Amino acid sequence: MHIINCKYVIAVLFCIVISMLFSCNKENQPPNCRLTVPADNSEFFIGEFVYVSVDADDPDGNVTKVEFYADSIRWHTSFSYPYSILWTTNGVPPGSYILRVVAFDDQNLTTSDEINIVLFD
Repeated sequence: MHIINCKYVIAVLFCIVISMLFSCNKENQPPNCRLTVPADNSEFFIGEFVYVSVDADDPDGNVTKVEFYADSIRWHTSFSYPYSILWTTNGVPPGSYILRVVAFDDQNLTTSDEINIVLFD
């Protein structure tokens, strides 16, 4: 009888551990997003190509897309790794710009990062 009780206790503990590991009540975490290239406050001449690269991951799911903005204008969306673009600055007026990237996860949570760049004639 003692052996049956031990098996029962082990089975109950196993069920508790499994339910804790696979709980449906986990709160979704937002993705991580970091603009890695170019460096903040970089300077470029109009006509140069600017390589823009982002590190993005999601601790509890998948990154579904990364959007790229110059000031508030979205100019590219990347749906797969590597999250990067070669931005041509031909026709872009000189001045200071905020480059912002927004990463989306599979639950539609977002995280963003931004840097400043300057374009010269």
